[in-house]
Amino acid sequence: RCAVFAKTDLSHAQQEGFSLAEICDGLCFGLARNIVDTLFTGGGAAAPLIMSGGVSLNRAVVRHLSKLIGMPIRADAYSPLHGAIGVAARLIQENKLENPISVRRPTELFRPSEEKRTYYYPPLESSRSGAPDFQPPENYLYRSTRADFQPEVEVERFESLPAGESTEVYLGLDIGSTSTKAVLTGPGRKAIAGFYTRTAGRPLQAVQALLEAMDDLARNQGTAFQVLGAGTTGSGRTFIGRIIGADLIIDEITAHARAAVELNPAVDTIIEIGGQDSKFTTLHQGLVTFSTMNAVCAAGTGSFIEEQASRLGCPLNEYSRRAEGIRAPLASDRCTVFMERDLNHYLSKGYGVDEILAAVLHAVRDNYLSKVAVTSRVGTCVSFQGATGRNRALVAAFEQKLGQPIFVSPYCHLTGALGTAFTLEESGPVRSTFRGIALYRQAVPIETEVCEYCTNHCKIKLARLDGETVAYGFLCGRDYQTREFVNKNRSGFDLLRERAKAFRFKPETPAGGLTIGLPAALHLFEDLPFWEKFFDLLELKTRTSEDCRDAVLRGKSLAGAEFCAPIAALHGHVAWLVHRCDRIFLPIYLEARDKPPGQIRKYCYYTQYAPALVSRMEETVRRMCLVPLLEPRAGVFAELRQLYQALKPIKPDLTFFEVQSALHRARAFQNGGRERLKDLFERGASQNG
Repeated sequence: RCAVFAKTDLSHAQQEGFSLAEICDGLCFGLARNIVDTLFTGGGAAAPLIMSGGVSLNRAVVRHLSKLIGMPIRADAYSPLHGAIGVAARLIQENKLENPISVRRPTELFRPSEEKRTYYYPPLESSRSGAPDFQPPENYLYRSTRADFQPEVEVERFESLPAGESTEVYLGLDIGSTSTKAVLTGPGRKAIAGFYTRTAGRPLQAVQALLEAMDDLARNQGTAFQVLGAGTTGSGRTFIGRIIGADLIIDEITAHARAAVELNPAVDTIIEIGGQDSKFTTLHQGLVTFSTMNAVCAAGTGSFIEEQASRLGCPLNEYSRRAEGIRAPLASDRCTVFMERDLNHYLSKGYGVDEILAAVLHAVRDNYLSKVAVTSRVGTCVSFQGATGRNRALVAAFEQKLGQPIFVSPYCHLTGALGTAFTLEESGPVRSTFRGIALYRQAVPIETEVCEYCTNHCKIKLARLDGETVAYGFLCGRDYQTREFVNKNRSGFDLLRERAKAFRFKPETPAGGLTIGLPAALHLFEDLPFWEKFFDLLELKTRTSEDCRDAVLRGKSLAGAEFCAPIAALHGHVAWLVHRCDRIFLPIYLEARDKPPGQIRKYCYYTQYAPALVSRMEETVRRMCLVPLLEPRAGVFAELRQLYQALKPIKPDLTFFEVQSALHRARAFQNGGRERLKDLFERGASQNG
């Protein structure tokens, strides 16, 4: 699938406690599977099979490929150079070396680009709000002495520590996909010290490295930390929380909001950009009123900035300085793949590295504002959180677009851990179950076990320490000591059943006549009840593809090109409907139909032109597909005209008024179903406090 989905899968595997070797092998297998699905859809290859390119040096990928294809693959040390060797051999073969060129340096072979460079964005100015000084009283790097994993830990001491006596602290841990953070706070919600390191696919070892750095700091300051309580947040909060004996496990939105209000009580909007996710949160009087995060794509996150900086040879601590005051060209803000394509294009045209660095920041900002944030809800006091907040140029890019100053705390990179510690202190005195800072001295082996008590066959991760077994990964409600299936759903509530009930109606279409197929995929899935009602009002029968069980597999063999799994699934759903209906309804959606007023929520490129792709899968499908363009911004009349023109050929007696009436009544039906679900939620929420 898409590299962004692969990153998400790796993060989930990391949270579940899989070893680095298992995760790497899974990545190699996923790549091999994708190569086979893309290149060998028409059948096997003829022997001998030779592999070229840099990936040929990855023996795990070659091994998985060979197994999937069912034949040996030849690769050697020259495989990455096959292209260059082939060009040189072709040059010799064509006898074009009569007048060889003599050069002193390889760079003399290149001619400077004569194309005029154009810029879209003005220079980034320094932050309007005045960036904080990220230089605490003491700041140093500590390298772990562990034998198996020795990451560098950035240690920041914010307050002096009393020598010769113990220091009471609360410990907040934020275990993220790319970095792991910890904060020690003292009574009165005062940050004492912060710790930051790379997760590197080893969340447990990263946490142990932070604990080791804490012990080292206490020793150097002549004190000892007395931990009154410990809490975890972040993507790895549950797994790590159970291992360390956390007293509190909370989600990131709660943790970040709590820290934001403590650091600046006036905050009403939080922009948070992390390693692989980004969130937008609004608050009123310190309470969260709305929050959303990037649903799928990681294009607007810190990992993309970090990857581009590494690719362009720019250390992260120099990024901000090099991007400030620099004009930038326009790069796509829609997808990581398209962003990188544009950046490569600009590099080939002679744009400077600093200009590309600035373009990355503009693209990330625009991606966030168009896909994550609800700009109409941006308030008057905005707080920027996450490690990316230390990049002053990125903050300046947001200020440039929003036209207002943005508050950045000196603890912006630690706010998740900080909010966890604050929440822990507020919860009152408890007898802590935290296993202690000395946990870093223990080897904590992680084992895997498959639960056989139900058909879920959960892969359980087990950590054994101090004679106790800590288990993680049960999909049901049982713990490790309970030797039988426990239904997690104790209330008996079934959301899918209730949703079907909310949108249920009695069809009025008479028997006989045409049947319209509705693919249960992509943008159409959520609107299935709406379109079923619409066509029923027009006396046209419908059939959905909800019973299709092999859509992705079926679609990959029909797509004819490399697409992500959702697009392949759409091909499969349409193919399933071909022999079960007379026409297939496949409207073009350019943007989400339900969105806040004044907002544009565009779908990705593939989704926008998916109907055009699928309808040309084969001639039979092309003749069956009804492909109206439904664009809300064009107005209701334009949508009605598109629907009328698409349906008139199959229903000659159809009138424009009938389409208008059916669309209006179907919309009312859809709104009614949503209100019923909303009422159901409110009743449940009130009954459960």
